[in-house]
This record gives sequence, structure tokens and C-alpha cells, in this order.
Amino acid sequence: MPRGYPDYFGQQMFPKYGGAKFTSKYKVITTSGNVEVLAISGKGRIYGGYMYTKDPDSTKNDRFRLRIDGETIPAPDFEALLSYGHISTTDTLLYIIYYDELTPKYVVGLKNNITFDYDFAVLYNKTSANDVTVEVNVYYTLIE
Repeated sequence: MPRGYPDYFGQQMFPKYGGAKFTSKYKVITTSGNVEVLAISGKGRIYGGYMYTKDPDSTKNDRFRLRIDGETIPAPDFEALLSYGHISTTDTLLYIIYYDELTPKYVVGLKNNITFDYDFAVLYNKTSANDVTVEVNVYYTLIE
């Protein structure tokens, strides 16, 4: 009778991850509503990331949003992230890293260990009439 743990790691039921990847994209947002800034196709896992506004035309009422497998996830605006106390990676999918209403400059973090089956995208929701430049940086891996 065999003893010890079975060789689960040789089984097909465990996914095989590829190497860690990094992608970055900036975009000038000219229209209101949800605008896709960055998208990843395939099945994978997010290791983390950050996104920020690059010019003074953003407002505290703008927001980054996530779309995971075709579903857009509701997210609070920059001011609400700060006032709700979402300043840690354990609270929500998005959290505030830097908030300066005078500049204005906003940096938002992306929680790690987000999994997706088909696609993952970061959107920007602009509320002001001015154009806004944003940058999104994501660390991820795809399952082979």
C-alpha cells in the first residue's frame, strides 16, 4: 500500500503559469464615460499594478474601473476611495496610493491575485469636460 502524499503537481488539474509580464499604456481621454486604457486577453492572474493621472485636468470625481471577463466592476471615485479609507491592498480591488487635490494628481493601486478567464481591462471614467492623460501599469501572468 503506497504511503505519503499523492503527486498532485504532475496532474493536469493544476494550471501552469507562464512567466511574469509587465504592460504599461498611457492614453489621452477625450470623451466622458468608461474608456478602455489597457486590456489583457487570455486566462491569467494579476500580480498588482498602479495607475495615475498625468495632468492637472483630472478631477476628484473621476475614477478607474476594472472589467473582468466582460463585467465592469463598480468603483468609487478618487475622493470616495480616500474618504472610505481604501488605502490598503486588503480592502478592495482598487485603493488610493496618492491623493493631491491641489495639483491635482491621483495614484490608484491595483490589488494582486485577481484572476480572469477571458480578459482583463482597466477603464477610466472621466467626468470633466477637459481631456485627461492617464497611465496604467500592470504586472500579470497568463496560464498556459
